[in-house]
Amino acid sequence: PVIGSKSSSENEQRATSALLAVMEVVPPLTKSLFIKFGVRVSSKTQISTFIETAFQLKNGAKVRPDGLISIKNPGRPAITFLLEVKTGKNLLKVDQINNYIEIARLEGFDGVLTISNELSPQSGVHPTAGINIRSNSKISVFHLSWSSILTTAVMEKVYRGVDDPEQSWILGELLRYLEHPASGAMEFEDMGPNWTTVRQAAREGTLSRRDESVLDVAYRWDQLSRFLSLKLGSETGEDVQELIPKKHHANPLLRTKDFAV
Repeated sequence: PVIGSKSSSENEQRATSALLAVMEVVPPLTKSLFIKFGVRVSSKTQISTFIETAFQLKNGAKVRPDGLISIKNPGRPAITFLLEVKTGKNLLKVDQINNYIEIARLEGFDGVLTISNELSPQSGVHPTAGINIRSNSKISVFHLSWSSILTTAVMEKVYRGVDDPEQSWILGELLRYLEHPASGAMEFEDMGPNWTTVRQAAREGTLSRRDESVLDVAYRWDQLSRFLSLKLGSETGEDVQELIPKKHHANPLLRTKDFAV
């Protein structure tokens, strides 16, 4: 599916379709991806996936999330997530996410799952600022980076093993797709537009920790650490996690400021 790709929207549609198709028929992958969100998946779980599902907001505007995932365990109500996907250097948009949160609330769904190349600086922290969720809302918003999906797929395929030979082959094809440069599932590439300026100011002794560019580089440094943890996990078959102080878990902005000091 990477052959002949011409636009970012087409890449996103292909990546969404490929991932959801594999999640539906390879339960071990879905289980490993969703267990971190507290969603149970077993051999008896029914997984249904759809792309470009259309809905209407209260104001009449029509929206079309990239996908929908329904996870149904025997004797329990289905757990349903709307999906928003970005590939390449495209960033998640807070307005889109907030619209999907509204749709989830209107439809009685459980949450919104976003996927992009953006890395959460720490577990449970969404990389997009300004997400609007009421304090008493039952809607959850989760995020997966393509790096974390790729790492999870490698762990299942190479280290844990998939018993069903057809599922194992299909998972291998997903890996081959995601590792292709044209898929849009990129690795961490650079430290951002401010890196050169900050580096030069550090050399010249003119760097100020109050400079916004310093905070940007500090945030990206945190993302790089997260990416390296994922990369090391995929190469060793172990669950590699950063040791993050409790105060940083409670206040991610403080973590960025501490890096900049």
